[in-house]
Amino acid sequence: MWFEELIHQRMQNRDGTPLASCGSCNRSLASHDLFVVAKAFDKGRCVLETAQCHVCLHSLQSYLSDQSRENLMLYRGKRFNAYMTDEAARQSYYQQDPTCIITGELITSQETFELYAVHTGEFQSDENYFFVGSIAIEQMSELLSEETRNHWQRFLNQLDPTGPEVIVPSFFG
Repeated sequence: MWFEELIHQRMQNRDGTPLASCGSCNRSLASHDLFVVAKAFDKGRCVLETAQCHVCLHSLQSYLSDQSRENLMLYRGKRFNAYMTDEAARQSYYQQDPTCIITGELITSQETFELYAVHTGEFQSDENYFFVGSIAIEQMSELLSEETRNHWQRFLNQLDPTGPEVIVPSFFG
């Protein structure tokens, strides 16, 4: 039941209000805009959440070093690419228990995991989210160059200076 509620509220702040502005530029997000919501959870508690407009998403991509970008693309591999491009793969992902889109590991509420939701503008779908589990988070963090890791830490500190050290995987890249 906890995951169903989490999925249902994926486009909302912790207080239940809609995510209405970009976490980087504070631009208002309208119903027709493309944006991504990222939330990090640790032991059942939301420890970080942000929405990023398409302009800031593009800007965040520029901070990935070439080596980090290549490493992440290779790591994400076939499973994530199938999710992004194959309708049948997306349908089967949503019918399973919460699993990591990359590793397939089962996600539990007592672990560290991340939830991503994509707001696609005019087209609304209940199938616009995916989970990233603790194994993938750790492995992707290890693939980042020092330059990229430092940038992400500064970015996360701007979002929430009191937040824990959680490296959000570079799905923005």
